[in-house]
Amino acid sequence: MQIQEQKKSVGFETFFKYTVLFLGMSLAIFSVFFIQGKTFIWQNDGFHQHYPFFREYLTILRNFFQTGQWQSWDWNIGLGADTLVSYGYYVVGDPFVYLALLFPKGSEEFAFHVVMLVRIWCVGASFLFYARKMNLSHRGALMGSLMYAFSHPVIYNVVRHPFFIHPMIFFPLLCLGIEKVFKKESGIFFTLMVAISAASNFYFFYMLTWMVLLYALVRYFSLEKGKSWKSFLKWFAYFVGLYLIGLLIASGIFIPLVYGFINASRSPGSPPISLFVYPLRYYGLLVINSLTPGTIFWTIGGLSIVSIFSLPFLIRHRKQRAGLFWTLVALGVMLLFPIFGSFMNGMSGPYNRFSFIVPFYMALATIYFMENIQDLTNSDVTWIRRLMIAYSVLYISATLITNDYILYLTPVILGWAIYGAVNYTQNNKLAKVSFQRILTVFVLLNMTANAIIFYAPFGKNAVSGTENYGTIDDTYSKVFNGVEQNLPTDSQYRIGVTSHNNHVRNQYAYINKPGTNSYASLTNGAVAEFAQFLEASSYQIIQPLRNGIDDRRIVNQSLGVKYILTERKYADYLPSDYTINPELSVVDSDMIVAETENEAPFAYVETNGLSHAEAQKLHPVQREQLLTDAVILEDDSKANLATPAEFSELDIYEGQWREAEHIRGQENLSLNEPMEITVDEANSQITLTFDRPEELIGQEAFIYFENIEFTPPKASFGKDTSTAYRLKVDYNNQSKGVLQSDRYTFSSYFKRENILIHLNEVEEAEDALTVTFQNAGDYSFENVSVVSRPFDEEQATHEAQIKKEHALEIDSFTDEQIEGSVEVSEEGMLVTNIPYTKGWQAYVDGQKVPAEKVNIGFVGVPISAGEHTIEFVYQTPFLKVGVAMSIFGLIALAGYELIYRRYLQKSSE
Repeated sequence: MQIQEQKKSVGFETFFKYTVLFLGMSLAIFSVFFIQGKTFIWQNDGFHQHYPFFREYLTILRNFFQTGQWQSWDWNIGLGADTLVSYGYYVVGDPFVYLALLFPKGSEEFAFHVVMLVRIWCVGASFLFYARKMNLSHRGALMGSLMYAFSHPVIYNVVRHPFFIHPMIFFPLLCLGIEKVFKKESGIFFTLMVAISAASNFYFFYMLTWMVLLYALVRYFSLEKGKSWKSFLKWFAYFVGLYLIGLLIASGIFIPLVYGFINASRSPGSPPISLFVYPLRYYGLLVINSLTPGTIFWTIGGLSIVSIFSLPFLIRHRKQRAGLFWTLVALGVMLLFPIFGSFMNGMSGPYNRFSFIVPFYMALATIYFMENIQDLTNSDVTWIRRLMIAYSVLYISATLITNDYILYLTPVILGWAIYGAVNYTQNNKLAKVSFQRILTVFVLLNMTANAIIFYAPFGKNAVSGTENYGTIDDTYSKVFNGVEQNLPTDSQYRIGVTSHNNHVRNQYAYINKPGTNSYASLTNGAVAEFAQFLEASSYQIIQPLRNGIDDRRIVNQSLGVKYILTERKYADYLPSDYTINPELSVVDSDMIVAETENEAPFAYVETNGLSHAEAQKLHPVQREQLLTDAVILEDDSKANLATPAEFSELDIYEGQWREAEHIRGQENLSLNEPMEITVDEANSQITLTFDRPEELIGQEAFIYFENIEFTPPKASFGKDTSTAYRLKVDYNNQSKGVLQSDRYTFSSYFKRENILIHLNEVEEAEDALTVTFQNAGDYSFENVSVVSRPFDEEQATHEAQIKKEHALEIDSFTDEQIEGSVEVSEEGMLVTNIPYTKGWQAYVDGQKVPAEKVNIGFVGVPISAGEHTIEFVYQTPFLKVGVAMSIFGLIALAGYELIYRRYLQKSSE
């Protein structure tokens, strides 16, 4: 890929002009946000993850610099979580986040945007550093840097995932490190870039590893033609050594994050689609999106039309630029088959996020075309004209179908203008230097237009999906309208919400109150197992305990949820045993505070136990009851506890399904038997009539759909068949829906085998329950049942009192350390509300004892009869090991570089 050195090479002038043009283009592009009063913060992940994590991490850093104390654990992330793991996926290894420390506290939102602009500038700057090493011309590198910095993967991720931009910065620099090694220069730069990339984000580091390997192999065989395999193996070993040392240097962050990822709730599994062919729609959009801003399966297009012009020229000169040609061919093939997308995505769903690499190579191809315009032949011009005609027909057709004139006609107009300049130059009527300047201007206009069309209301209006500037901190801090400030601060408890408070996600850190929910890409896998064990209908992969855990009383109380905060209109969704506290609620506000006296203590001793395997055999409602009656032990637990005498029996109800319009197959169907129906129209309803509805009064009721199979109607030709469906149930003043996500939403997809919906305590006899099928299709249920358990307030109070009598008396409670004492009359298990992770170490009477996983997802400690002092101490798993490996890596780098390079140079002579 090395291009002949030009008279004017990349230097200070190139960087200066790039910076000036960058500022001008940024002003034109991002003025859309200023005019609209919008931020770069997406209303989904941006609002719920990226910005709040950015802000909270800065708070942790500032506190560290002020006190010297690092906060390893935060009780306000979900049920409590490791800060390095929780924030590491987004911000810990992001070198740009640390620039925000230059801004005063309270200006985080402004700093977030400045940091984003710095990221974008660095994308183009990294390309220029690479271009200088490759002896590309000043004009070619300038044009290429603009194509790369404002390519659609960058523009798209400005408002989607900021850290997705990082690999576009690191890849040219990694390639630069490879070039330095091939030129017999130091390998230190390559190693340090490996370290920075690995520490920044392990997910993209995986992709970068394979892309860098491809680059290095292509470059080696381009530069070292005719060399022996022995020589190749020496070079390969040298690079592997440098790579591994870079990984060692990054281990202080990399190793704990990998541990967190392995033990997170996000378990990819095998993709639920064919790995050999995408839906037909994908291939059409792959072409459509190539020159217009768009994405499908994270294959991001929006290239400059100039880059398409370079392809015929590159194909004809492929022998001179074989490496570049075959790399683009390989990338093209990878985009055609899902198996490559799955492999690059860690063998999960085929999201083609590796396509961020395509603009880099297309920029190089365009530079090659620009610098060798004098070699253009009539045949090349003919093929360029044919491409323009094909794209013109395609985009004009798209314009007629969609009426989106700006989106599809802009590249056509620019393309024909550029074609005119090419044709004019080819006829020797325009000097090469003039052509290069004109081409750069067209690239500038093209990339600016693409970005504005993507953001602006008259285009794809991506700006409408972002938050209003100056509102985010206020929105987060006022999630409960300040009512949480009325709660006591002298005890350990959690606050919860109802099933209708989906907007409450990561706000607990803002209000400094421990809750139950979090929304993060890396969430404790043990907590996810707990939610799945209980078959919580609200469960999602990155939100295991969301939406009040479907208002289930025992789960909330077992987690220490003393207060539930919600809007007054959702008072009917409060779990049994939670009553509105008028003194804590705000009279002139819609927010209310409900309280229970029967929440479980933070830690207590339980003497009854049941193995995980035996507990799994129970109905999910009985499993929830176990949280009151016993402790659930792992199958390999060494604890010797008594088995509960009996399990509470569930009441099972009888009823019939009424015939319903637009639903076939429901005739003569009853509860407690298989059910197979065809729903012809979306939002069709079927009603269940109970035989003896009065028997439900005073019961906590549930409806349970078991072994669900759903087959959607066949889609019309060229359209995807969505496998998503939602069931909504209305009964007892409750309206609750459960979503099965579509199989193509790979990040959040998991198949729901069963759906359990809590209908709360029934106060009045209602004979009808309505199920709404919000999606048409064929539904099959192995069984549909309505079950209940009685709610006895005195019994609930008695059970809670027993736990409190055996509770750990806490003397000291901080983020990473808990101390207390407990006295028990017989052997038992100290059950805590601490989410299970190997980072928590337990000490009984000063002696370290192995902690166990109990109740599926929490920390427990076997304890003997008597009086004991207990201490729990937290340290991020593998952090010390990782830091030691980092230090060793820095030492190893110097010795490896000195010894191996000498050996390599000597053997090459």
